[in-house]
Amino acid sequence: MSGYNSFLSMEKLLDIGLFVIVINLIVFVGIILIIMSATISFIENKDKKSIKIKKFTPITTFLIILFFFLIYFIIDDEIGIFHVKNIFLGYFIQIAGLIIFSLSVTFHISAKIALGRNWSNKVLVYKDHKLIKNGVYSLVRHPIYASMIWALIGIGFIYLNYIVILLDFIIFAPAMYYRAKQEEKLLANRFKEYSKYIKDVPMFLPKWPK
Repeated sequence: MSGYNSFLSMEKLLDIGLFVIVINLIVFVGIILIIMSATISFIENKDKKSIKIKKFTPITTFLIILFFFLIYFIIDDEIGIFHVKNIFLGYFIQIAGLIIFSLSVTFHISAKIALGRNWSNKVLVYKDHKLIKNGVYSLVRHPIYASMIWALIGIGFIYLNYIVILLDFIIFAPAMYYRAKQEEKLLANRFKEYSKYIKDVPMFLPKWPK
C-alpha cells in the first residue's frame, strides 16, 4: 500500500494505517469468497456432460483470470493512481468503492447460488437447462458478469486508480457484453420465453425504481 504515501501524508490526525488494513482485508475476503463460489460451482458441475448446444467464445475463463492478474499488477505497481488533495474526499471515494465492491461480491455469490447446476464456465446450454429468472436474475440478465464489472469500478475507487476503471470500461465491460450476447443467442434458441425476458430485464444495470 505504499502507493498511498503522498495521499496519506496529508493528514496525520486520522489512523490511516488501520483504514488501509481494513480495506485490504475486505477486498481480500471478497476475492476469496468469489474464488470459493467458483470452485464450488466447478466441483458441482464437473461430471455434468449432458450438453445440448455449445458455442466457441474467445472470451475464455483463462483470459478473464489473466485480466484480473493484470489489474493486480497495475495496482501493486501503483500505475494510474489519482491523488486527492482533500483527505475526506479521498475517504469518501474509497468508502464508496468498498460499498460497490461488497455489493458486487454479494451479487456474484447470489447469482451462482440461483444458477445452481445451470452454471458453466463455457458458453453452452445443457439438455436439462433451466431458465433462471428469480433472485438477482430478476434484476439483470447477467448478474455474474455485471458483478465483475461493478467490482472493478469499486476496486478502482478503493485504490484511487483511474487505469483500473478505464480498463474496465474499455476492455472488460465490452468483452463481457460480447460473451453475454453469445450466451443469449443460445438461450433464445432454447427457450421461447427468453425474448420476453430480454425485453423485461436489463443486461447489466438494474432498472431505476419508479
